[in-house]
Amino acid sequence: MKTKKKIAFAATLATLLIAAAAYARPMYSITYSYYSDPSYSDHVGGAEFTCSGRMIYWGEQTPYRLEDMQMPCSSTGPELPGTGHGYP
Repeated sequence: MKTKKKIAFAATLATLLIAAAAYARPMYSITYSYYSDPSYSDHVGGAEFTCSGRMIYWGEQTPYRLEDMQMPCSSTGPELPGTGHGYP
């Protein structure tokens, strides 16, 4: 009986670890641009949500944000468009 419980526990733990690893990496790298006002004519900053899950900001952040680009993530980073290969 103890052996069955140990096997069930090990299987559950393995499933949770696999699910956590799959959840940990984003599917897309996303680049944003920030603008000074609702006219979206004066670019004042930017941000990137990377394939490693980091958010990197530069310049100013304002409520006037547009998403510029999404690139699918591979195991090595964002994929180069049309190649299926990630950046080095």
